[in-house]
Amino acid sequence: MKKYQPHNFEKTDFKYVDQQPDNHKLRELKVWPVSELVTYGFNAAEGKIENGGKHLSPEEYHKAMELPNTVMIDVRNFNETIIGKFKHPNLLDPCMRKSTEFP
Repeated sequence: MKKYQPHNFEKTDFKYVDQQPDNHKLRELKVWPVSELVTYGFNAAEGKIENGGKHLSPEEYHKAMELPNTVMIDVRNFNETIIGKFKHPNLLDPCMRKSTEFP
């Protein structure tokens, strides 16, 4: 397991908003390390990394999207897809209501 390294927030650009109504203010702030942002309900060790994809730079991504055999799977949840849809001839959209439906 990877050892947690504390984050140095000195260079972080935080957004401060003053004069908010009481019902919009945070009561408290808690920060803790997590192993994954969205919990999918299975042990990460069960996922075989050799079966995973390859990270692409933005330039490589756009080139790959132009290839005729490329298939795009939109794994965003319902709320994220409201923002917009991808346009691709080989798009698979599982129409997930929640991200945890993905596995």
